[in-house]
Amino acid sequence: MEHDKNAEIAKYMEQLTPLVDSVNEELFDNIVKGVSNIMFNRDASLVSCSDESELDTIKNGFIKKHLGLEGEEAENILGVVCSKMSGVKFKYRAVFYYLLAEEAGSYK
Repeated sequence: MEHDKNAEIAKYMEQLTPLVDSVNEELFDNIVKGVSNIMFNRDASLVSCSDESELDTIKNGFIKKHLGLEGEEAENILGVVCSKMSGVKFKYRAVFYYLLAEEAGSYK
């Protein structure tokens, strides 16, 4: 089965746009590039804010490595993004990571 990367990216953008004032295209492209290997894996491409082990993985992986935050700062930023996306049933990982990076004000 062939996957349509552009269609998947369009879904991310559709979910992201109402959550932000404007989209930083460069940041968005970098985030999408970072999750491209899991883009078509339904389970891996979504984030569950009610799954503590998943949030720990995000905290110790993406937040620590790419945002340089740990401990309480990491907890706080997760809480902010989970709250911002509370009305979204299927939270795309690319959108979630974008919001984390935007909230942190940095991405490396």
